[in-house]
Amino acid sequence: MDYTAMRRALRECVKLLGTGILTDSRKFKAAINDMLPGFAYEQERSLLCFAADNLQLGKRMLQHNSAGSSDCERIYNYLLGEIGQSGILTEEAAEGILQAFAYALGWELTGLADGCSSSSPEKDSRAPESVNEPLQYDGSASVQGAGPELLNHVPPADKTDSKIKLVCFVIAAVLFVAIAIAFHYDSEGAKRQSAGSPSALPAAEQLASFERGLRLAEQGDAEAQKNLAVRYHKGDGVPRDLTEAVKWYRKAAEQGNADAQNLLGWCYQFGESVPQDYGEAVKWYRQSADQGNSDAQCSLAGCYLDGKGVSKDLTEAARWYRKSAEQGNARGQRFLGCCYREGLGVSRDDSEAAKWFRKAAEQGDSDAQCFLGRCYDDGIGVSRNMTEAVKWYRMSAEQGNADAQFILGCCYYGGDGVPQDAAEAAKLYRKAAEQGDSYAQCFLGGCYDEGDGVPQDKTEAVKWYRKSAEQGNETAQKKLRILREKGFM
Repeated sequence: MDYTAMRRALRECVKLLGTGILTDSRKFKAAINDMLPGFAYEQERSLLCFAADNLQLGKRMLQHNSAGSSDCERIYNYLLGEIGQSGILTEEAAEGILQAFAYALGWELTGLADGCSSSSPEKDSRAPESVNEPLQYDGSASVQGAGPELLNHVPPADKTDSKIKLVCFVIAAVLFVAIAIAFHYDSEGAKRQSAGSPSALPAAEQLASFERGLRLAEQGDAEAQKNLAVRYHKGDGVPRDLTEAVKWYRKAAEQGNADAQNLLGWCYQFGESVPQDYGEAVKWYRQSADQGNSDAQCSLAGCYLDGKGVSKDLTEAARWYRKSAEQGNARGQRFLGCCYREGLGVSRDDSEAAKWFRKAAEQGDSDAQCFLGRCYDDGIGVSRNMTEAVKWYRMSAEQGNADAQFILGCCYYGGDGVPQDAAEAAKLYRKAAEQGDSYAQCFLGGCYDEGDGVPQDKTEAVKWYRKSAEQGNETAQKKLRILREKGFM
């Protein structure tokens, strides 16, 4: 488990989107998928989302965010002790996740620095006192449909042909990676909840609402059972209790409630209060999907794609992605586009790929926007049009998509579709580099190395080359050797 990467990703998430992102589980999951992309960070993403959604760490720590450093230490210790006593997480995981949230909020704790090893203070069992003036945060940040894909880039040997080599190489490889890991991170997964959150009501009304729902659920009302399960799952107006959540999901699911079936499948897929069991996940996803639940259809497609809980079958995967996509599910649309682009379960058809990418992109899916930009960039399924390419890259980049930021930076560096602007290129490379994109780090190092768009600074060049080289980037490793030979290291 890479706790350093978790701290950096969470800090960047808060820096870009504001602390309000910590209180919105759906947007938080989408943002974390972008900040920690790729299959290698599966465990880190799952732990961060579990802590924000189920443990409500973001909300709870925000309540005390204006406390002094000594109070922050005590609050940290109290939460660490509470999680430890619950047995939900190992001690190492509890410390790692709490430090990540504390770092993101700027709490000053012993040993809590970017990249340093932790040195946790002794646990404090006292409950923290309330803070009179908690931090006021803006909850308006929006991240729509962000997915988990790692859009790998291969930097060119020379800057003169960087853009051409980049987009030609990545267009084929990237989309396959995206589709291959699709089902692991269904950000729409456990978000279904009745309109008008009970937690927004006064305490007395919350209690009355809960009691009414409980009575209906105990009387066998499937929708009430599902809603009760969601409240337990989210800790919405009641103490969070995953065991109770699964219990009520199951009762509703066994009565045929499609939403509950989908959510119960999600619990089995990720081992939420039940042993992880892909076979059971597929069983419940299928029952929900057969009733037309588009999220379940997308998740079931992913199971067929990866052969998890069912025999691998690309034709079935494409069939279920289509069912999801045709209902307007943006993720289903994006992944169906990937199927057409790579010929997975369907005949390869670039026009169909671009069509489905567009449908998802128009709903705000940042990865689909980036994919559609590539289609226009290379004339894949559409006529080549760099103005359109830049338009979609920009829309994706503005949502924080690191891959779109990097490619848009390449556009500015080469003057492709936009006026040439090395300073803007460096700015965009930096945004992607700070999210951990190794190629953006390498290109940003090159900007400092040669004074392109930024003042020449060999120290900064070494810093960014090294970050890229540590991720295995061969070009960055070569650049470091050259700087070493010239005496800059």
